[in-house]
Amino acid sequence: MGDPLGRLGSRRLTCLICLLLAAGCLRAAPANPPHARITLVSEQISIQPGSKFWVGLHFELEKHWHIYWVNPGDSGEPPRVAWNLPQGFRAGPIKWPAPRRLENPPLVDYGYEDDVLLLAPLYSPRRIPARRSAELRATVKWLVCSSICIPEQQHVALRLPYKDDPPSYDPRWRKAFDRTREQLPRLMPSGWSATVLSEANQFILSVKTG
Repeated sequence: MGDPLGRLGSRRLTCLICLLLAAGCLRAAPANPPHARITLVSEQISIQPGSKFWVGLHFELEKHWHIYWVNPGDSGEPPRVAWNLPQGFRAGPIKWPAPRRLENPPLVDYGYEDDVLLLAPLYSPRRIPARRSAELRATVKWLVCSSICIPEQQHVALRLPYKDDPPSYDPRWRKAFDRTREQLPRLMPSGWSATVLSEANQFILSVKTG
């Protein structure tokens, strides 16, 4: 009959090894994420020294999969970006377009499906190095979900030349940047005011427009 305790210990060891391998796979995201593809793009085709310009993280999502808004709702986690920029460059905060309501009762989340462009302002230094181009790099981490959620990570890069003249817009991305800006939150008109009241099981939002 053999040793049942020995067989039990062997099965436990096998399960432990499988769990450790699975955990390693979650930490080390694949080079080409299977459910989302991301590209770093620029609104303009060159960089003028000492200027502000806009780039975007373009997510293309597999059908029925989504990523999350900055306020994800009941669950989830928004994408995180770690910039690796040339000396003297700096990045501003991500601008988040209006999300979709993602319902999975009893949970309600907010995020994006199909594709989305997350905008970020970059600032170039007045003094540029001898080389005539800059390589912009970033590491992006995000949670992509359908019936399950998977953490993914990708390194992106974009090289743009320096030019003293005002830059031209990239015709491939101009409409996408304009369309995304139309979906960004706006400040209330001057003279408007808003208050919110939290009660036991509801919020009451009051807006006075005059």
